[in-house]
Amino acid sequence: MKNYIGFVNDHSGSMGNIYRAAMADYNTNIAAVKEAATREMLDTVVSVVGVGYPNGSLVTRQVTISNPHVLRPISRWDCNGDTPLYDGIGNMIELFDSLPDANDPNVSFLIMVTTDGKEGHSRKYNAITLSRLIKDRQAKGNWTFVFRVPKGGRITPITGLGVPTDNIQQWDTTTAGLQASTKATTQAMDSYFTLRASGAKST
Repeated sequence: MKNYIGFVNDHSGSMGNIYRAAMADYNTNIAAVKEAATREMLDTVVSVVGVGYPNGSLVTRQVTISNPHVLRPISRWDCNGDTPLYDGIGNMIELFDSLPDANDPNVSFLIMVTTDGKEGHSRKYNAITLSRLIKDRQAKGNWTFVFRVPKGGRITPITGLGVPTDNIQQWDTTTAGLQASTKATTQAMDSYFTLRASGAKST
């Protein structure tokens, strides 16, 4: 069995107030992937896409198809511009679709999206085109989409994309709120790997 884990992270200007917590969140999540992959002895590959970095219209592949064990903690988290969230998610799906084992039944895909706001200024994807992608991939049975969004009514646009409510975590957009989200997320990541080791392909 093989896992592809994709992180889509918000680097928009509004993240500037909590960039240290965002950086710690990223480092902790990567560490959680390493630990779980080692414990369950599962072949795991990590990719990372940043949105709103270094400007509001750009989506950046920060890590592309990497063994998580070679990734080192980061010490910088630039924040600028708006949040082309849909383009970032679409970019990660495109990356996974391009892999030679994309249709292997023993391969699973997990995309985790973290944002402190909402979609802004995507150029390639909109809610309709992205929802088609997400629903189509989820129908395959081996794709999982997880969203972390701010509290306060931001959950509806994500369920509109076809993401199950149980796969959407709401968090307070403060340092303490992100720290609490980090703890919950690492526990969920641990559970995901346990399920994968037992034969589950998505959650």
